[in-house]
Amino acid sequence: MNRELEYKFFREFQYEGAAILVLKMAHWKYCGIGSEVPARPDFPEGVLAEIRKRTEAFDTWPWSGIANYCPLFDEIIDNLDYCVSDNVRVNYVISILRQFQTWTFLYSLGTDKLNSISNSVNMYSVEDYFHTWRNAFKSFAEKLTAILAMRGINILEVQNKCGISIIESISIDDLWMDFGTRKMAEECLSKFHNHDISLTESTSNYKVYLKVLQILRKIGRSFETKPSNYIGKDEEGIRDAFLPILEACFESCTATGETFNRNGKTDLLIRQADGSNIFIGECKFWKGSKYLSKAINQLFDRYLTWRDTNAAMIIFVKQDGITDIINKIKTNM
Repeated sequence: MNRELEYKFFREFQYEGAAILVLKMAHWKYCGIGSEVPARPDFPEGVLAEIRKRTEAFDTWPWSGIANYCPLFDEIIDNLDYCVSDNVRVNYVISILRQFQTWTFLYSLGTDKLNSISNSVNMYSVEDYFHTWRNAFKSFAEKLTAILAMRGINILEVQNKCGISIIESISIDDLWMDFGTRKMAEECLSKFHNHDISLTESTSNYKVYLKVLQILRKIGRSFETKPSNYIGKDEEGIRDAFLPILEACFESCTATGETFNRNGKTDLLIRQADGSNIFIGECKFWKGSKYLSKAINQLFDRYLTWRDTNAAMIIFVKQDGITDIINKIKTNM
């Protein structure tokens, strides 16, 4: 197996790859999010030139349609068929999904504004490259879904397992061309209980919960490199930095702080329009294992009802020796 084609494609959706660079530029231009923009004196002209060069050099696009398999998917199919068991195959798929963590996270921060970019784009503009890479991403997700379904793997279940979502639903109407015929699509997807239908409430809420945790981790890592976000701030001050990012990520939900639920006010609450809670978070500074146990008991005793199944304790640590503290937290849990 030669995975050079895979790595070549995946690299562009990670870190400083062409897809990520153009997405950061689109954020800067359309979403007002500029903290992740590369601090280069030739931005955006020099970055665009670099993106153009890398994009034009990429000749293995996963265009849609079963008859149009590209070398990239030939390689992925070979690797899937080479796997010795279903478990190894699923782990390989998870490793693929993880390549897109940076892309899916950044894209989720400004979905509405990014989707509103006009289709009438100028050649070699940030909009042009945004469409190019987004269409490549969409094509990849749809074709990968079909290839996995042909091998009895439901990508939605794998996504729920690892908390990374590159495709929202499996629809025969949207995907049948990637199977070759509609009959083939129906035969493959009939094995799955959740094809062509909306996710159930519990599955959907859990999927959002995993996404919330992923976003909180990303924000936390960003804080580690930007001390001005937390120095001199109390729990409420740090928490308030989370709220606008969380709210921007969930179209039909509201993210609020100090919101009444059951017998107290929660630090973080994400609630759907129908009034159901998707996520409840409690923010605390680390003050020792005994204090943590008290905080956890408070979360269960005061803030959670029997319907609230997705909650988290968010711990801010000012002390040195973070590894020892993490081990104490694990022991305490």
